[in-house]
Amino acid sequence: MAGLTSPVAARDYGIGTAGKTDEAIAGDIAVAVINEYLAAYRRSPAPE
Repeated sequence: MAGLTSPVAARDYGIGTAGKTDEAIAGDIAVAVINEYLAAYRRSPAPE
């Protein structure tokens, strides 16, 4: 599996890496993953 700060993971989430530290890239990827999760949660049907 690709590392969290890998260029592949960044590309998968549409995150630019030019001039960023690994920590900044990891933070951007984390935000993208959380936003993806929240979007899926909002699309899920309400419990009955």
